[in-house]
Parts: sequence; C-alpha cells; structure tokens
Amino acid sequence: MKCICVLASILLCFAPGAFAQPEVAAVTNAANYTPTVAPGSLATIFGTGLAPSTASAPSTPLPVGLNSVTVSVNGRSAPLVFVSATQINFQVPYETTAGVATLRVTNGGSQSNAYQMVVAAFAPGIFQGAAGHGIIQNQDYSINTSGNPAAGGSYVVVYFTGLGVTSVPITSGAVSPTSPLASFTGTSKATIGDADAPVLFTGMTPGFVGLAQANIQVPELPSGDYPLVLSLNGNQFVSALISVSGSGAGFQVTSLLRQVSGFSLPGVASTVVPGISGIVANSLAFYNNVLYVCSASDIKVVDVANPAAPKFLMNITDSAVANSAHNCTVNPAATKPFLTNLVRASQAVAIYDLTVPSAPVKRSHSTIGVVPRSVAYSGNAGFFGEDIFSYTGHDVTLTRGNILSVDFTNLVSPAAGPVVKADPGHPETNTTNLRPYMYMAGPNLLYVASTTASLNFDTGAGALDIFDTSAPRNILGAGQIMVPGTKMLLTLAVQGSEMLAVGNTRGFSPGNVFSGGEIDFPFAGYLTLTMFDISDITKPKIQGNLIVPSMQPGNIGGPISLGSVPLGGGFYAVTCAAPDLNASGQGPNGSLVIVDARDPQRPQAYTYATLSGLGGLTVANGYLYAAVGSGANVYRIQLPQSLGK
Repeated sequence: MKCICVLASILLCFAPGAFAQPEVAAVTNAANYTPTVAPGSLATIFGTGLAPSTASAPSTPLPVGLNSVTVSVNGRSAPLVFVSATQINFQVPYETTAGVATLRVTNGGSQSNAYQMVVAAFAPGIFQGAAGHGIIQNQDYSINTSGNPAAGGSYVVVYFTGLGVTSVPITSGAVSPTSPLASFTGTSKATIGDADAPVLFTGMTPGFVGLAQANIQVPELPSGDYPLVLSLNGNQFVSALISVSGSGAGFQVTSLLRQVSGFSLPGVASTVVPGISGIVANSLAFYNNVLYVCSASDIKVVDVANPAAPKFLMNITDSAVANSAHNCTVNPAATKPFLTNLVRASQAVAIYDLTVPSAPVKRSHSTIGVVPRSVAYSGNAGFFGEDIFSYTGHDVTLTRGNILSVDFTNLVSPAAGPVVKADPGHPETNTTNLRPYMYMAGPNLLYVASTTASLNFDTGAGALDIFDTSAPRNILGAGQIMVPGTKMLLTLAVQGSEMLAVGNTRGFSPGNVFSGGEIDFPFAGYLTLTMFDISDITKPKIQGNLIVPSMQPGNIGGPISLGSVPLGGGFYAVTCAAPDLNASGQGPNGSLVIVDARDPQRPQAYTYATLSGLGGLTVANGYLYAAVGSGANVYRIQLPQSLGK
C-alpha cells in the first residue's frame, strides 16, 4: 500500500515550549488518547516542561535522545518521534512487558515525576481524521471521507497503533519490514455497521515505526457513515467511522427513533456550560402518563398521555432548592409514590407526593448528610450516592463519595441512615470512590457506577461496585469489578440479563468558570461502552467493551447531562453533551448515541443527530423522552420488527 501523508500531521503535533522542570500529567495511546498502550505502540505524553523547544526526529531509526530530552520506560530508553514543552510522541519499547510500567522524562538533566502507565499485550487505537473518521485508505489509495466513500465489496486499509509483539521481531525505533511482513499472531475481526467485514491481513505497515494496519473488505450496506469496529483475540474493541457507498438493504440503526413532538416551556432557559454550546443539564422523570421536566430551580409538569401532543399542566417553583437542584427521579413502587429532586447546596432532597401525578404536592425538604448525585429505590428505601471533589484553581485535588439509605415510609419525615462503613477488605467501600449513578439489581443488591481513580485520575480505573442492602441501615460491600480501558463509570442501563455501563477514558478535565465564580469540572477523554452479563446478579461478567473516539462524555457530568436508557431489542440510547460533527440523522447536533448491543460481545455505537443538545432521558410506553432546553423531545421507538408498521 502507498503511504498516506496525513499520518505525519497526526503523529507530529507542534507546540511552543520553554525549558522547565518536567512534569508528566498523562500517557495515552497516540491514536485515540485512551489510557492503555502496548509494546511497540506509538504513545503520547502530556505535561509541562517536557522539552526546551519543539523538535521532530529527523530520520529513522528513531533516536532515543532528541533536543536534550529522553524518555525511559521501566528504565529502558524509548524512541522519540516528537518533543515539545507540553507533548511528547514516542514509541513504547518492544521489550516492555504487560502490566504497570514506570515512565520518566528527562529534560536537560532534570528528571520528571515517576508516572505509572498501563501496558497491555495489545491495545489498538485507530488514528482519527476529520469528524471522527478513521484514517482509512480506499482501494484506489484515496482517503475515506463522507464525500469519498468506499464501495461495497471493495477493500480498505485501516491504520492504527497498539498491535503489540508480531510474528517477526522488530527493533524498537526501527521501521517495520517489507519481507517477511510482521503480522499479528492472534485472531482479528471487524464489523462495519451491523455487518461482518472480512479481515484479510492485520500487521505492521512496512516502512513505518509503530504503525499497524488492517486490510478489510467492505460489506454491502446502504450508503452512509458507519462505525467500523476492530477486535483482536476477541477483545480490545476500538471504533472509528467509515463512509460506505452501496445499495445494500437492511435495518439502519438511525431509523430506530422517529421524533413525534417536541416542546419548550416558558420560564427557564437551557442550562449550559460556558464555552460549550448545546449542553442541557435538565433531567426528566415519568409516572402514569405525566412527564416531569426538572431544572435547577423548578419542575414543569406535562401530560404526555398523547406523546404527539404534550400538554403543559403546571410549573412548580421552590426557593428552597436555591437554584441547586440537579436530578429528579420517581419511586413508583413505594407505599405512596413520590418524586425526589436532589439538591446539591443543602445536601438535601425535596420530596413530592404523587398521589395525584398531575399535581405533585411537596411534603418535605430533608437534609440527608451527603451531596446527592443519584438515587436507586427498593420499596420505601432510597439509596443515595455522591461524587464530590475539592479543587485548587482549576485542578481537582481531592475526591470523595459516600453511600447512605433513606427510609421514605413517612414522606413528611424521611429517616436517613448512616453512610457505608469503610472496610479494608472491600475496596468498593472506599470513600474516595466517586458514585455518580446507582441501580438496584435486585431487592437487596445495589450496583454503583464508580471509579478507583482519585485526585487527577493518574491511576485507577472505572469500576462496578456491588453492595448488599438487605439491611438498609447497614449497607455492606459485596464486590468490585474493574473495567479495563475506563477511568470512571458514569451511568448504568439494564435490559433483561444484559447491562450497559457507560464511562469515560480520562477522568476530569480542568474546570470551567461560571459567571458567579463556581467551577465545574467536565469529564474528559472518550465515551466507553461496556456490556455485562447479569444473569447472576451477584456475579456480573464483562462481555464486550467499546471505546468511541468520536464522542466525549457529558461536559457537566453525572446522570443528568449524560444518561443511558434501554430502548428494547438490545438497543440503548445515551446522551453525550459534547456536539459530534460526525452526526448522521435528523440534524447538526450529535448529543444522542444509539448503542446496538444485540450482540453484547460486540456493542456498536451510532451517532444520532438532533436539532439541539440533549440532557436527561427517560423511556415509557414505547417512547423516548429527552430533555432539551426547558422542555423535551419525544421520539417513537421503532425496533427492527416494527419498522414499516
């Protein structure tokens, strides 16, 4: 295959610099900026004071010293591609073994902090071009784009890094050989959209350092943009977009939703993060054909008995929430159904009686002892989780998250229990774990989306925490499952015996400053989708894991701006507040993602464009409701068997 020059602009990222003490903040895959690298892969270091000025390797083999800068991995010198004050691109030495490796940068004799990075046997990351497209070469050697698609039946080359050790030994820093080819020794598979895409070759690209390729045949599909998913040895899924030109028939995931109505109610504008357009912080709750649209300061009550013609009923304003409410939920299974609105500022919940769903009545405003982020219900009990942090300037310096139960038998005087006691034998009880989402897997079993990472998320990973709630006032740790490739799990959604866990790859990014001086810390990195088999709810098992480089998690955080709900038939909907230029569907804003998990071993993600940014989600009676501004969009869910009816 002919080389593609666009790779040079991706591998060499220029930035100004000046001499300073080096400080390593993160090490990522150079292609998709995920936190796991592999032997021989191209990787990127982010930090400060990394080099006195910008420089690029003049030739191959790559040097191990460049512009007075060296990088060591477990004490072994690493070949350098590019150095600047804030970024270094390098090759992980082939001799590096899987596990946790120690990396250091030396700049002019000054040595950086020791950074612990995760090394896997293979960690593929597809290089990204414009608008989420992978760097993919069509059969005529041109670059695949929406305006230059690949024909069904033709062959394409997908360029990535992170293949690991190959059939032919390669010296670190040296180009890959032409003969014999250095190929992957395991099994590789690919899918484009819903269809299998035969893989003819997976191996290193001759004449390049650290660059791998997969030669794939494009299946017959209707014309459009599709996620291309590559897997090695049945795991390490990665995804990028490919454009296809064809006439193939069949179900298209973007046909899954059909908008039937939308409304914006007066009084409250969209809640946005400064500098990021289209971010909606409002949440939704549903009960008995009534939709509750909840903002930071009010609750709008809407009759949706006819989803195509919603009727505004009333607006509930409450000065006690101090413009600090951030999530409302309904407990329909309690002795007396009720709605709670979580309030950050006062560490409280506002409780509304839903005896008459169309006219909620506030019964109490109860302080519960934690800053509530999410709640899950079991009978009259509610289990609350929190994710809070301290910061200095724009940097997170301390994280904390507790869990406690509240007895709602008496809505006028709910009774909060003690927080979970830390148990050294159960890491899930650690109070540094953040808990942005709770789900009751059974009457006495609680799942919590969590993380073991803290501070600036340099170490640790996303985790599914499990708790025994048979005694609500004495919640016990029951297990923790680490999720590779993630830094934090954010939301959970269950469909039968399958569960989707949505997460991110990099933790928090530096904070945004609001007009009042408050700082909000968005989630950073890329969206992750992990499927669990929960046939035995006491022993969830990871099935498939997908990283979606074209999508970033919600920029406000938690289950409000980033929500996930089951649509049925193995499909899920996820809101992702960051606009996605690669959207296909009804409009320009890509804040909605459809997850196809009909094969839970190989989940796939499709961006579904909307006319505006979306926030919280809820599903009821075959319809998806998505918060937008001070109202909602209403979509009819059309599963494959119902299309055309």
